[in-house]
Amino acid sequence: MRNYPHEKPKNIHENAKKALTLLAFFLVWLVWPAPGSAREIRDLRIHPLEITLAPGASMNLRAFAIFDDETEEELLSGVEFEVKDDKVARIEGFLLIATGGGDTRIEAFHEASNTREKDPAELDILKVERLEITPTTLALEVGSRDQLRALATLEDGQTGVDITEGVDWESRKEGVAVVSNAPGSKGEVTALSSGIAEISAEDPESGEKTEKNQMIVTVTGDGDQEDALEIEELYFDDENNNLIPGETRQIIVTAEYEDGSTADVTADCLFRSRRAKVALVSNNGLVTAGEAGTAKIEIEHLSGEEPRKDLEIWVGEVEQLTLQPKNPRLEVGETLALKALATYDNGRNADVTKTVSWTSGKTRVVTVGEGGNASGRLT
Repeated sequence: MRNYPHEKPKNIHENAKKALTLLAFFLVWLVWPAPGSAREIRDLRIHPLEITLAPGASMNLRAFAIFDDETEEELLSGVEFEVKDDKVARIEGFLLIATGGGDTRIEAFHEASNTREKDPAELDILKVERLEITPTTLALEVGSRDQLRALATLEDGQTGVDITEGVDWESRKEGVAVVSNAPGSKGEVTALSSGIAEISAEDPESGEKTEKNQMIVTVTGDGDQEDALEIEELYFDDENNNLIPGETRQIIVTAEYEDGSTADVTADCLFRSRRAKVALVSNNGLVTAGEAGTAKIEIEHLSGEEPRKDLEIWVGEVEQLTLQPKNPRLEVGETLALKALATYDNGRNADVTKTVSWTSGKTRVVTVGEGGNASGRLT
């Protein structure tokens, strides 16, 4: 038999080629996932990434899982969202609720895969520029209830946006009517006793408040009112109306009834100042003098009766300052307490020693400190 020496090398090359091919298939089999094998989540994506809401508004968040094979799938459970500032918003499951104002971040976490999002969502709550309550008046009987709403004008121009659940409510006369601040019943008014109560609302983030006396609740008794005496005349004490800045004065309102009897009905009246910078009046009729000028105070009884005229307050302006003693003499090292007396254009006089600013024209001779204490230095 004839020998062919070149055949052996040929077989070696073919065998090596087959071995390499088998090795390649084996390596592919090792790294290639079997059909139906689990994918791994490598990232989370929140949608949307930029959110703008009105105070009190809500929306559903969405979360998507990004897998290691570059596919993406929405997650309908197993995701925990977190608001970094809980004064701005809160999250219930996938529901985002704006509770305040300002801006914050929203993060997401998938517990099963121990994966957190890389890009948090940005939340911006629109600022309230104006706030009002509707309805503006309510007439209730003792024990009855009704619902108020807080409507906002927002910085983007939206009007009439209901933010009832996002504001702080207050009754200025809680003995007459109270208003709820409990979640789910905010703005609900309950009438307690006869009288008039002002209800106000404030946006805690912007500090925007409803205007004074913008919402009034009138509460009447729940019994038979046919025997109630009618008011013939309503009048107030018309003395001590000339005030100086910072001074207070309590208004007392008296009702004269058809049978000739009288009663103090101050607590049953509504007070309103036409110039609050001059004379500010509280719900109880306490006037506080502000800047110089005159201001009229309107008074209305819960029955609708009004005095024949408005109360007028005159806050005086300083016309003259007088130093006492007029010509003080001091020895070196001696001290003397000076006084400053003010005369106002409304006829009032007052000691303003503690409220004026003191200066000396020649500090080498005399110094004067706060409160008018003068000290002699040189003769």
